[in-house]
Amino acid sequence: MISDRIEIRNSGSGQDSALAEAEKAAAWCELTPKETLRARLIAEEMMSMIRSLSGEVNACFWIESGDKEMTFFLTTSILMNEATRTELISATTYQENDAAKGFLGRLRDFFERAMLSGAGSYVFTENAAEQPMPLENSQVSFDPGWDHYERSILKNAADEIRIGIRGNQVEMSVRVKFSGKD
Repeated sequence: MISDRIEIRNSGSGQDSALAEAEKAAAWCELTPKETLRARLIAEEMMSMIRSLSGEVNACFWIESGDKEMTFFLTTSILMNEATRTELISATTYQENDAAKGFLGRLRDFFERAMLSGAGSYVFTENAAEQPMPLENSQVSFDPGWDHYERSILKNAADEIRIGIRGNQVEMSVRVKFSGKD
């Protein structure tokens, strides 16, 4: 089942509808009450994390579900800086930009990262195992108001978190497989 696509706004509009979609998808998957709460928590924390990192929220949220498995999606446009990008990537399961696949994807990612850093020398390599890294250590300052709470909840509640960053576009997907034992 693919849920309705819900527009989430900075004013909070759409958030209640997104949470209702999470509960509807949970019912469709025949989840237990505890699993339903977990699904709702994932939806809440995804929206909260994006709001914490970007301040402004104009996002699209939907869920794909079936056979006791749910994947939550959230796409948005963020005014990207190095700190925000680092925080987003650190929230993923594999610590990588999901949009940086293939040679051209990695090359585009390399240039986007270099432009965000503003300074320093970079080396690009074709080897997928090696990520382009700055040669100079640069200090990234993080928003002291964000305590990483949303990220830790998501990492504990989900089986897989993927984030693709392409320019200012962010696509987040959070997958969870429910056992039916909760």
